[in-house]
Amino acid sequence: MTNSFQVVFLLSMLLNYLHGAECIATKFYEKEPHFYFFARYLKTIPQATYFVFHASFWLFLVMAFFLLRGGNWIFIPLGLYGTVFFTELHHALKGIRRMKYYPGMITSFLFPILGVFYWIELVKLWQ
Repeated sequence: MTNSFQVVFLLSMLLNYLHGAECIATKFYEKEPHFYFFARYLKTIPQATYFVFHASFWLFLVMAFFLLRGGNWIFIPLGLYGTVFFTELHHALKGIRRMKYYPGMITSFLFPILGVFYWIELVKLWQ
């Protein structure tokens, strides 16, 4: 990994933390309850905590497998992660469409900007 890719990746981690904090602070979960379609199947907080943690951990294991394989296999999880830079823009688009603040809107404007740098560096690594 090049130093520039590592810097972009670290910046993206920081942006994800800031975005998560903004969404929690502005109660995104109250604005889009249908986003959590699986919630109707989870009856208790401990049950939800269990499944959310384990689903995240299982996904992490798949990503870790590809990263450990090395070579071109690392581009599978890095490419999947790269889609986040453009899917998070939905916060900004909903805010613009509604002509008012929407939870997560402020930090979501930064995702596509950082995403361009991420993909430029990822393509450099691929070559």
